[in-house]
Amino acid sequence: MMKKMAFILPCLLLFLGCERTKTQPETIVVEGWIEDGKHPVVLLHRAAQLTDKEIGTDEMVKQSLIYTANIMVSDGADSVQLIGKIDTTMLPPYYYHNVRITGQTGKSYTLTVNYYGQKLTAVTTIPSIVPIDSVSVSSINGKDKKKEVIVHFKDNAATADYYALFYRTGQKRQYVLASLGIRDDSAQQGQSIEWRLNRSYTLLDSSKDFYFSAGDTVLVKLSHLDADSYTFWTSFASTSEANTWIFMPKAQISTNIEGGLGYWCGYGSDEKQLIIPESDTTFVYTDE
Repeated sequence: MMKKMAFILPCLLLFLGCERTKTQPETIVVEGWIEDGKHPVVLLHRAAQLTDKEIGTDEMVKQSLIYTANIMVSDGADSVQLIGKIDTTMLPPYYYHNVRITGQTGKSYTLTVNYYGQKLTAVTTIPSIVPIDSVSVSSINGKDKKKEVIVHFKDNAATADYYALFYRTGQKRQYVLASLGIRDDSAQQGQSIEWRLNRSYTLLDSSKDFYFSAGDTVLVKLSHLDADSYTFWTSFASTSEANTWIFMPKAQISTNIEGGLGYWCGYGSDEKQLIIPESDTTFVYTDE
């Protein structure tokens, strides 16, 4: 059976264009991130081209992934080369990383990609972690065993802040951006914020509604973003939410990648795991 193509962000499907000529360089798409306390991860592929020829997703992945790029990440003091790794539990099953560099709050990280004469660069900063205070689970009237999940956290009154809400279920390794999962604090600066965790209908999660079910294992990730990362995810979310069909010939997705498309994002993330209970419950977390 043909595997579904499920990127952390389905950039390969979103960044589409007219078929390029032989003299035009191919467009490279970066999907990269670094989080506080974690190592950088970069997925690299060519932008898909619209043609009249039908092609399966497995073949599209095979043709589009880039395996031999030189990728460097620098924190201003040290610079390391990311190493390509095959991992069949990931989709796509190939990514670049290096455990010799670890993200730290407040630091900026420069990404440099060189591939057959093409150079791509981007800079991101990791904001502070905003902790999840609690997660509440409540029943949905008329929906047997369906549960609404609400994430609670406190915004910092002194700064303008940007957030993304991600989740993953079961044994899956890749996080999904929640539906309506991007926001700033302009309407609730300095307040306690309640944010419903909506499931997304994507290649990574084919749920037919917003809700979770009793017994589901859910990992929730609240990510604090810098302004450039927020701009990217806002444009991605507005495009994907407005269009149920993901093949977008002229998708206007912002990018912070010089010389290419995609994103390089720094996240200050707090992650919590819970098993959705049968009864209404609030999980309260204290600072460790």
